[in-house]
Amino acid sequence: MRRGAALAGAFGLLGASLLAPSSAAEARGLAAATNGCVASVPEPGTRTPVRICYSLFKPARASAAHTVPLILHSHGWGGSRTKDPAAFTAWLDAGFGVLSFDQRSFGESTGVAHVMNPDFEGRDVIELVDLVAGLDWVTRQGPG
Repeated sequence: MRRGAALAGAFGLLGASLLAPSSAAEARGLAAATNGCVASVPEPGTRTPVRICYSLFKPARASAAHTVPLILHSHGWGGSRTKDPAAFTAWLDAGFGVLSFDQRSFGESTGVAHVMNPDFEGRDVIELVDLVAGLDWVTRQGPG
């Protein structure tokens, strides 16, 4: 659990609710899962935003009145995000939300890999952080 808390702290814990929970899952006491994509910086020489796709897992007890920390999760080279909430049971049961995402050019995300270039992959992560900044059930580290 310390590793999960350290990871959550390292990525900045934000909050405020734009995504609707999976009410059937929450009714059974399970984590709500939301899949989607954010628009990120286009590839050089293009104007089409790159899609960065994610799966967001909200613990059943998380709410605006009971906010929780959130962990950003990604994959290794050639992989893709984790879509199965069972993979995060320990973190979800411990009260952490999880956002797992496909890196640029992997899984369902578009674009070309730039190997952690801050102008591309760095901006992709900023878009994901902006997404969770709009969730009212995620604990904020501080203002803004």
